Amino acid sequence: MIRPFSADAREVEELLELARRDADLAEELAGDSLDWAEIVAYNSMLQSGRALMFHRGYRPAGESHHVAVIAFLERELGGAEHDLMLTMANLRKKRNTALYCRSGSVSEREVASAVSSARSLLRVVEAAVGGAHEDGRRS
Repeated sequence: MIRPFSADAREVEELLELARRDADLAEELAGDSLDWAEIVAYNSMLQSGRALMFHRGYRPAGESHHVAVIAFLERELGGAEHDLMLTMANLRKKRNTALYCRSGSVSEREVASAVSSARSLLRVVEAAVGGAHEDGRRS
């Protein structure tokens, strides 16, 4: 599920930019589509996780790359971020439901929590890959 991969700093930063964009977009979407807002917040977390994987010299492989990213994060971030990893795993399942089964199953509170979790993981990953500036951008 995980393979060695040599990424450069630009590739890591591009993934972090996607994560930032999606966290912002999820917040914007909350007023129009709760389902999509939660899906986009989850995607922010996924991109943050991929950024950490790339930074550490790995990438997800195979069909279950979402599961691989979550497993990698659980291993790398350990118990300190256990609750955040549980949230991400639950959001992955809810994403599948919203995309493939039914809409309207997400509340405003759940979206707010998803966006908060996406921003929390982004901060953790930014710190791990080289310190973020006050505005959230890396050097």
